[in-house]
Amino acid sequence: MKEKNNKIRFLENSLLVNDEILVLTDFHIGYEEYLFGKLIPIRAQLDEIMKNLEKIFSLLDKEGIKIKEIVILGDLKHEFGEITDSEWRETLLLLDYLGKNTGKIILVKGNHDNILGPIAKKREVELRDYYKLGNICFLHGDSFYDE
Repeated sequence: MKEKNNKIRFLENSLLVNDEILVLTDFHIGYEEYLFGKLIPIRAQLDEIMKNLEKIFSLLDKEGIKIKEIVILGDLKHEFGEITDSEWRETLLLLDYLGKNTGKIILVKGNHDNILGPIAKKREVELRDYYKLGNICFLHGDSFYDE
């Protein structure tokens, strides 16, 4: 059986596959807190992420494209060994926003996603080491896929 050719294009800082799968990566939610601790109470990271996503979804809307799946290719959050309070809040807000724009979200584990299971479970989002769809394998850059 011949595999179909996939249409893959850049859309801002994401990939759009076959006009139905949006691929995002490396949000590193919690990075500001990691850098500055609790010394600087102003958080701009999530605002910037949301502005970028709104731009992406606006472009998709103008093209009449409805996303069937969103694949996040790892490093959704930043901390390796814990889930900070801000990571909990901001990651859940992000997943809620993305959920309003698609029917399915798949989280592919990245090297910063050691403790992502509780967040994924809370929003009933699939968490995988990789995600294979036809002849495309989605995985984080620190991983290898061996069939």
